[in-house]
Amino acid sequence: MSNRTYICVDCRTTKRAEAAGGLKTNLRCSSCGGPLWELSHRWRIPKKADRKSWEELAKTVAQSRPARDAFVLARAKSKLAEIDRQIEAFSSRKPSEQREKILKDLAHERSQVLRQYLDSGIQLDTNPQA
Repeated sequence: MSNRTYICVDCRTTKRAEAAGGLKTNLRCSSCGGPLWELSHRWRIPKKADRKSWEELAKTVAQSRPARDAFVLARAKSKLAEIDRQIEAFSSRKPSEQREKILKDLAHERSQVLRQYLDSGIQLDTNPQA
């Protein structure tokens, strides 16, 4: 996975860490201890002394949050739909040890995806389609 820049607009600090894809992380600002906001590679980080640019960045981050949350929700739903599709496909196959192992692995993967997104505050329908 790639790295991303995380920022604290209050303290005007940055930190590089592994990308979380918009999910909640345990990363905290080293100055104030507050949560950090993940930026993609396309964002320009202003110099610490450039107060006006940091205020504009804070405004842009706040405005982009609903779109980012919608994107993360869509990605979660897509992952769950694909896992549910695979579960349905394997469920219709002839019973075997391999089929049962695959179904168990898919159920585990589905629960991991749910936990990952629910822990980040994403509201999902937790009932499988099948």
